[in-house]
Amino acid sequence: MNTELSDLAGTVKVPAITIFSMSIRYLKNHALQLLNDPRTPEVNIRESDVYFVLTVPAIWDEKAKLFMREAAVQVN
Repeated sequence: MNTELSDLAGTVKVPAITIFSMSIRYLKNHALQLLNDPRTPEVNIRESDVYFVLTVPAIWDEKAKLFMREAAVQVN
């Protein structure tokens, strides 16, 4: 949970959970944008209309699974 990631130059360090949360948020928002295609304005899909599921490999240990769960919770 306390792992940090750095940029290529090693000058900026950010918590890994922040990066993973931002990535999950981007994927969620992008999916919603694709579902709400401007060519079909009569279709209006809200976030509450979609049930998002994030899967992880079964071989991951419990700490890794918990990390992903926490990253997903931070998206909301």
